[in-house]
Formats: sequence, C-alpha cells, structure tokens
Amino acid sequence: MFRTIRKFCLVSVLALLLAIVLAASPPFSPTLYASSSSAASRLSSSSVASHLSSSLAYATSTGVTTGWANIRTGTNTSAQIDHVVAPNTTVTIYDTVSGQIAWGDISTWYRVSPLNSSPLYIYGGLIAVTSGNSNGTNTSAPSGEGKIIVVSISQQELDAYDNGQLFVSTPVATGQTALPTPTGTYHFFAKYSPYTFISPWPFGSRFYYPTSTANYAMEWAQGGYFLHDAPWRGYFGKGANNWHWDPKMGEDPGTHGCIDVPTPAMAQIYSWTTIGTTIQINP
Repeated sequence: MFRTIRKFCLVSVLALLLAIVLAASPPFSPTLYASSSSAASRLSSSSVASHLSSSLAYATSTGVTTGWANIRTGTNTSAQIDHVVAPNTTVTIYDTVSGQIAWGDISTWYRVSPLNSSPLYIYGGLIAVTSGNSNGTNTSAPSGEGKIIVVSISQQELDAYDNGQLFVSTPVATGQTALPTPTGTYHFFAKYSPYTFISPWPFGSRFYYPTSTANYAMEWAQGGYFLHDAPWRGYFGKGANNWHWDPKMGEDPGTHGCIDVPTPAMAQIYSWTTIGTTIQINP
C-alpha cells in the first residue's frame, strides 16, 4: 500500500511541475508565428526589391547632338556646365523631363547620366533622338507648336504638317551620293532671308559651286545643312539626288547635302516655321 501511495505522490509531483512549466511559458499563438512569418516575408521582399533596384537595367534611348552642346547639372541655361560635347556625338538618354524653354516651344531636357549618379542634362533642341524609349516615356523629338516637316529621300518629297494637318507638300532635291543628306530628327536653330552660299571647296574640285544666294534658308544641323530655296535649280522630285538633266544647270548629281525646295513652297515654309520646329528626314 505504501508503495502505491509513493507512486501516486510521484505522479502528483510530476503533474504539478508540468503545470508550473506550462503556466510560466507563453501559450501557443498562431498570431505570433504569423507575425514572424510576415516579418521574414517583409525582410525577404525588401532584400529582393533592393537587389532588383540595384541590378535593374533601365530602358534607355540614343540621341546624337546636332551641334556643340552644353551638358548641365540642371534643366535650365543658368545651371552649371559640367562639360561640352561636339556635334554628332552619340549620347545615351536615361530620362526625359521638362525644364526651361530655351527656344521655340521646346521644354524637353534629356538626362544623359545614369539614374544612380549625379544628374546631367542636355537641352532637347540640341539632340536628335535616334532610337529607343526612356523608362516608358515618349522620347520622340519635340515639335515646334505642333509643326513638323517630313522629308523622304527616296521619294524626294517634303510634307509639312501643322497639328496633324498637311500644310505644304512639294518635291525637293537632296544630297548627291558622295554628299548625302543626313537622316534623322533635327530642329531648326537658325533662319536667314536672304542667305549667300560660298563653296568651301576650291575651284577645280568636283564639289565646287559658284557663289549662290537663296531667298530663304533655315539651318537644321551643324556643318552647313540647310533647308532652302534654290533659284538656280530647275528640277525637283524623284531622281534629283542622282545624276540627271536639269533644265537650268545641265548635268547635275544632286545637292551638296542641303535640301533644295522650289521658291514658292519655301516662302510658305519659311514664314510658317519657327526656331525649334522639327524636321524629320527619312531614307
């Protein structure tokens, strides 16, 4: 009997100790485990987001400078100049933002430094965007007051649009094979009426031409690329950029890179165009 009592006491003591241990321990809590899981999840998500952010390759576009261009630390002409790039320099565009209007109605500035570095910008009027898209933002070259001039080299034709409506359509003459007209998107940065062209090639060169005066001339790229009328030319249209017979000049291979326009059409285009208006030249 005593043995039975001792067993009972031993079991009672063990039960009491177990009760004390359970009372001192926090109860099982699904919420606690869910919270821990949530914290781990947040930590995991944060780590992944951080990794993705640091390794994300931003969509970029490419542009070419149409003249000497200042690279600035801000989106206005009073911002500090970081450095200067030469004409026809290829740059990578990381973002498109609005800033000071330097000419025409162009408020576009392009960021040309990576997004994880100090910001550097170039004015939109000095860049011809050639490809791509920047972070989903439309990086098409801006147009002046909804105006755009589109030139087709293959068709030797110019079409000018005002807010999507055709304003002028005319045949043109573009650069000969040896001196082709550059393709791409540009902006007019100078207008002259009249303007005298003087040959940079010496007499005797196959590219030499006599001094000639246009009534209307608008420059769209450094290096002497103009859209202008050509009173000395008698033929415009398909084939004018290859060897052909011109009623005023005789045998003619095409222009020296400029885009020649009949005077009546050029008079309309000149009065309609503003500094900053876009000209898009297609093959």
